[in-house]
Amino acid sequence: MSEVSGINCKPIYTEASFYNYFLRPATVRGRNKSFKKDCKQIDRDVAGAALCGILDIDRPDLVIFVSKFAYDEFLKYIKKEGREITIPIDFVYHPAHPASWNHKNGAGKQKFESLLRANWLRNTPSV
Repeated sequence: MSEVSGINCKPIYTEASFYNYFLRPATVRGRNKSFKKDCKQIDRDVAGAALCGILDIDRPDLVIFVSKFAYDEFLKYIKKEGREITIPIDFVYHPAHPASWNHKNGAGKQKFESLLRANWLRNTPSV
């Protein structure tokens, strides 16, 4: 975050939170470690309701998913529930996979940094 802001910002834990959208682990079978194969409707409903509750209380400047699947599922959930979320929400590919992080379409590190610049820095008080 200091790299994006160009200033010596507060420790990251006062500026950012990490949350695992689906509230249970995926089963690990071979190379396919995705939650998609495990996801049931109850997972979608519990995860969506939980994140909506957090957003209602916390009111963050920005939500960035590091899972396209979780991002898509959350958007489906809020549409199904008729919820309006005014917080900017987007996704980047998970940084654990270098090919995804440095994605040719800029959906990795570059997109993450752009999202922070557009939605976090504008809400950061001047130093």
